[in-house]
Amino acid sequence: MKILHLVDSLYRGGIQRVVVDTIRLLPDHHHIIGIWAPCSNSFSGELSTMENVRIVDFSFRNFFAIYKLYRAVARLIKDENIDIVHSHMFAFNVASRLAAGKAIKVFCTYHGEVFPYRGAKRVAALFLERLLFNKSTGNVFVSEHVRYYVHKKIGRKVQGVVIHNYVVKPGFRKIYSGYRPILRLVATSNNQPYKNYKLLLNVAKRIRELPVHIYIYGDLMEPLKTFVNDNKIDGIVSFMGISSKVLQDLIKYDAFITVSNGGEGFSLAVLEAMAVGMGIICSDIPQFVEAVGSDSKLLFKSDNEEDLVQLIHKLVRFPEIVSENGNDMFDRAELFSRLEYGAKIRKLYFG
Repeated sequence: MKILHLVDSLYRGGIQRVVVDTIRLLPDHHHIIGIWAPCSNSFSGELSTMENVRIVDFSFRNFFAIYKLYRAVARLIKDENIDIVHSHMFAFNVASRLAAGKAIKVFCTYHGEVFPYRGAKRVAALFLERLLFNKSTGNVFVSEHVRYYVHKKIGRKVQGVVIHNYVVKPGFRKIYSGYRPILRLVATSNNQPYKNYKLLLNVAKRIRELPVHIYIYGDLMEPLKTFVNDNKIDGIVSFMGISSKVLQDLIKYDAFITVSNGGEGFSLAVLEAMAVGMGIICSDIPQFVEAVGSDSKLLFKSDNEEDLVQLIHKLVRFPEIVSENGNDMFDRAELFSRLEYGAKIRKLYFG
């Protein structure tokens, strides 16, 4: 079978990794990846070595050029005799639902809070979503929260299946042992507004006298670096650049931290930390609670700076809470396995 995967780019982000991993799970099929924004730091290199994969650039740059995108997708579906289309972005959802005939299976995955537009874009996006939502063969949500979010936004009951992102446990894990003079926290997300890094840095200002250090991996960090320098907290915050070995880097530290206040779908960064047995400090947004469990002792109130400050004070005094949470997270990661994900994707595609 020929499967067309539609995503904005092959940048090394969470959504893109899901697409690449899906292709790896289905090596006996031909795959075409349609993108609209070529970029550096991408999966293109490793995909180019796979004989059953081809990448097509649609050069789509304008929200209001969706009709042009639809025509391009329709032409590709016809020319390549595509059997299955799987879209991972709003504009591609619209284009693929319009372009595919009844004989072609169309699946649309919702990876997060997907209607952030304002003004005319927001009105147009919601109108198109309500009009075309049921044109898909199936709709996929990466978490129960995302399914609820889409339901609320389009104002109708949504049909579809939740397929959580997955994580593969490596052959190693975090081992907590002995006295730790400094609580080392690590964050691994690129700097996007909903990642809420400003809150984390404001917390750093308030705990600079504690034996704590925060290490931040990821891209687009220049504004944060400026903030750190201006507020003289470079003694407690370090920027580590982009990691090519995230799991190996994670276990150098004591706890993973993420302070997002929304926008997330089902965080791969959180799953990676779970897979290596890290204690996970995270905001109590529904997406994170769905991953780590409502009984986690390292949850703090979203957007609540004081609550996070108090939690870190507590962990400095009682570091065993971190290691206990790490053990719990390692066990809980089994709920989000590659085996489970692969079975659901195959059932979705092939019945």
